[in-house]
Amino acid sequence: MNSKPASINLFSSSKSRAPRWGELAAHQIGMSTRIVYICIFAYLMLRYVKKYSTKDLVYVALLWLGLEELFEWGGSLAMGRPVQEILIGWNIFNGHMWSYVLMTYLLSNLIVGTILHSRKCPPFTAPKV
Repeated sequence: MNSKPASINLFSSSKSRAPRWGELAAHQIGMSTRIVYICIFAYLMLRYVKKYSTKDLVYVALLWLGLEELFEWGGSLAMGRPVQEILIGWNIFNGHMWSYVLMTYLLSNLIVGTILHSRKCPPFTAPKV
C-alpha cells in the first residue's frame, strides 16, 4: 500500500529515498520538504501584496486548502485508489504527516502574512499631548 498522497511532490521524491531510509522516513522527509516550500511560496506571494487584511488571508487559506483537498480526493478517486488507502497518510499516530501539510496550507498565509504585515506597518506610537 502506498501511503503517499496523490499530489505531486515537485522538489523531492520519496521513491528515490525509500530504498535507503524506508518508506515512512521517505514520506516524512517529503512532507517536511513540502511544508517548507509551502511557507516559502506563501512568503513569495505575500511580499508583493501592498494591502491585505486578516480576513483576506483566511479566505486565501481556505481556498488553498479546498483546492488541495479537491485535487487530493478527486485525483485519488479518479485513479481508482480506495478511500482506505487515501486515509493512511492522515494517521499521525503511525508517523504520517499529511495532516501537518494540510495545517500548513491552512495556516501558512496567516502566519507569514501577519509577520510581513507587521514589518510593513510602522509600530503604533501614542500621540504626544
